[in-house]
Formats: sequence, structure tokens, C-alpha cells
Amino acid sequence: MNACTKAGTHSIHISEKIKGHAPLRYYTVYAGPLNKILLIGHDGVIQTVPVKNGNYLNYGNSPKGDFIIKPNLKLVLDFDMIDQYGNKVTVNSPGTLFNLKKVNEGGSTSTVTSSIISYTMQKVNDHYQMTISVNKIGTYQIDKNEYMSEPIRFIIIPGEADPNLSFCTLKDYTSAPTLIQGETIYYDCYLRDQYGNEIDTQTFTDNS
Repeated sequence: MNACTKAGTHSIHISEKIKGHAPLRYYTVYAGPLNKILLIGHDGVIQTVPVKNGNYLNYGNSPKGDFIIKPNLKLVLDFDMIDQYGNKVTVNSPGTLFNLKKVNEGGSTSTVTSSIISYTMQKVNDHYQMTISVNKIGTYQIDKNEYMSEPIRFIIIPGEADPNLSFCTLKDYTSAPTLIQGETIYYDCYLRDQYGNEIDTQTFTDNS
């Protein structure tokens, strides 16, 4: 009898020459140990078209394949966990399989605290879903591991300007100036989002 690699309950007719009939027998094949983690979708959209990198999804929303989100949004990633034959595997504590890092200038990575980045992992139907929250701008990644052949990167960009954390100053003055009528004054405005991430510095003019 040929080996069966697909998990599930199967039936087979076994020939018994002495009795002259072929009774129906059932047997169960269980999934093997975890062999690969596949990214199959994000934000609830599951994709099933394979791509060259071995995953189902050519991930990301930028030309480089990175996910780009703002601090007040959540990144939701969907994964299949399979054995060597493609059977879906049930994994206890799946969140421990992933390691999230900050990507520094030059490409090195460093650990970050849970106050900056956090994630939860849950099983949804027949796959696993990771929800990531980050409040500081920068580039981050889910490290590759023995089950993933490449990292998954995501870029956090500043959110909307928060008036409570943004401010303006008079340019080139350290104290209240005495102005001449018609003189042009300049303001440097420092814009930050609700988490203190710097958005931009803009200069405005006004005539006294």
C-alpha cells in the first residue's frame, strides 16, 4: 500500500481472497510536526496564488514589499503552519515562534520593549492571525527562523498632528521681539503625532 501524506480520515478496500470479498476499512492520518510558516494574507484578505519566495503572498503595500502603517493603526497578518506535506498543523503557543525586532540604519537589528511594540496571536478558522501594534516610527521586522526563509518588514510612519504635542516658535528669536510695522516674522512649527513622533518642521511667515 502506498504511503498517504494527506491528513484526515481515509477509506480503503482490502481484498481478502479467502473470504471472497473486499471489506471497507478506515484509517486516520495525522499532520506531522511543524515544517514551515507561510504568510497567506493580511488585514483579513487571504491570497492563494504562490509566488517565487515560497510564500503564498507577495506581501506589502510598497514597491519593496514592506507594509507601511501609522502608529494608531494595527497590522494584521495571516499565517498557515504546515508540515512537510502541506498539512495544516495545530501549534501550542504559536506566538513564541516569532521574534519582532527594530531594524537600525545599516541593517542591524535590536530588541524593543513591549511599550513600543506588542502583538497578539490567535487561531482563526484553520490558520493563525497576528495583530501587531507599534507606537514609534521606524522600520521593524519579524525575524526569519527555521520555519520562515525570510523576514517580514513593516515601516511605521507618523500619524496625524496632535495639537497638544505640536508647537510653534518665533524663528531667530530667543525672547519676545520688538517689531517694526510691516516687518516679516517667521515661525518654526514642530508637528508631532499623539505618540510624540516628529512629523515635520514647517516655517510660516507673517507681516506685523
